[in-house]
Amino acid sequence: MDEAKWERRLAREKVRSHELEKIIEDKTRELYLANESLREHNDALEVKVEGRTADLRAALAVAEAASRAKTGFLAHMSHELRTPLHGLGGTIDALTRTRLDVEQRRLLDLCQMSSAHLLSVVGDVLDFSRIESGQLELDLRPSSVQEMVDAAASSFSAAAKQKGLTLTGKVSADGPVWMHADSHRIGQVLGNLLSNALKFTESGEVLVHAEVAREGADLRTTWRVRDTGCGMTEEATSRIFEAFKQAEAATTRQYGGTGLGLSIVKGIVERMGGKIWVESKVGEGTMFAFTTNHKVCEAAPHGASHDSVELDLSEMSVLVVDDHPVNRTLCKAMLATTGCKLLIASSGAEAIMQVATSSPDLILMDCHMPGISGIEATRTIRASGYEKPILAVSADATTENANAVLACGMQGIVGKPFRQSDLFSAISDMLAGRGAFAGQDEKSVTEAYPIFSVESALDLVGGQSEMVQRLCEVFLEELPQSIHNMTTAMREGDAAAQEESAHSLKGAAGVVCAARLRELVIELEVAGREGRTSPQKLECFEEVAEATEAELRAYLASESLGT
Repeated sequence: MDEAKWERRLAREKVRSHELEKIIEDKTRELYLANESLREHNDALEVKVEGRTADLRAALAVAEAASRAKTGFLAHMSHELRTPLHGLGGTIDALTRTRLDVEQRRLLDLCQMSSAHLLSVVGDVLDFSRIESGQLELDLRPSSVQEMVDAAASSFSAAAKQKGLTLTGKVSADGPVWMHADSHRIGQVLGNLLSNALKFTESGEVLVHAEVAREGADLRTTWRVRDTGCGMTEEATSRIFEAFKQAEAATTRQYGGTGLGLSIVKGIVERMGGKIWVESKVGEGTMFAFTTNHKVCEAAPHGASHDSVELDLSEMSVLVVDDHPVNRTLCKAMLATTGCKLLIASSGAEAIMQVATSSPDLILMDCHMPGISGIEATRTIRASGYEKPILAVSADATTENANAVLACGMQGIVGKPFRQSDLFSAISDMLAGRGAFAGQDEKSVTEAYPIFSVESALDLVGGQSEMVQRLCEVFLEELPQSIHNMTTAMREGDAAAQEESAHSLKGAAGVVCAARLRELVIELEVAGREGRTSPQKLECFEEVAEATEAELRAYLASESLGT
């Protein structure tokens, strides 16, 4: 009986066990199927994510390409527009020097104002495109804080006086301060802020103030432009630095402008590692402030305090060696006041012969010339036993070239383009037994890249307008051959010829302050030196060369009419 009972219980347990096994098996199957379904869903989701990611990458690439195309288009169009605008400005300027009646002069004044305004708008667009694309480059050079403030204030002094406003510049610092900075860009920022301050101020004063704090080799400068003008609301100041925005909707109608100026200012300041802000109150005025961070330049650049250097070379003979007639003409004019006996050589080979026959007391040697270079000529001259001073005169102011100059036996180098004071200071230093490296740290007269700057050219030759005219005439005589040499080298893919032609034209363009042409041929010279030709730059070179020729001829015509 008991045995039968246990057998029945065992049978029931077997049935239950079988049922449990079936339940587990069913659940396992359900879990497996659910897991497979989840895996398939996950795989499908990954495919969708990868597809969407690929779509997003493609869309991003298209957007970036469109942005680059837009930036390139803006830059190209800006350059295309600036060339005829400069020509137009030169022509208008020439016309203003002719005999005109009152109505004609009034119409020309309107044309001149419109041309200048359009050129400013084009410049804004170009700078905006550079900032937006991250291609705004800084040119760091030894720069004086006091000079930057003075230059900004003096540029707007006439406009302030016309409105009856007091415009003052102030620097708070312990002694003269020199820094490694892009003075052109800082001047551009100060100029924009001062222009706005004068525009919106009807009475009172405008102040530009630089406050310098030094920590070791670092300088932190806070620049402020304060006015007593109409001021702005808090809502207006919150969007004042946005592109295409102005403080009030009526501002554009009343004062004009693209609304890009302060956006560009903000981009420049941030590119220099600083920040900009504004404080304003309606009816009480506005204060714009920005900071810049720079390294200290411990001493003023050589030549910065030699504005009126005199040089007596009487009883001395000076040999000027240069392959370009523009440079020879300039050196001859600068040395004319020294009382020296002047000798001329147009090549390295001719210089070697001159030294052998006349043994000059001083040689001014161009470094880069076709055939025998200045470096090679100097080695030959030194090897012949010549021990008198040789000063390099070169458009290549790099450390590498300066080292080559010293290694071949020269005592110093003066960089083209140079002022008379630079040349005289370098010669004085060299004759006194000091190293002469004038012009190497000078602020470039071409950093703003105008096609032709009369003011810079006059500054270069001490205000002698007749000398500027003569240099322009000589430059124009040689320009067709220079253009032919450059274009031939670029078309034929001759890198060495491109470098040689560009270097020759670079120095001459610098002497007449044809800055845009000079900067372009510097780029072409570097490319040629690296073994690269630049056929894609051919059209640009021809346009810049033609625009340069047009401006120089317009200048000469205006001077002729003026006399």
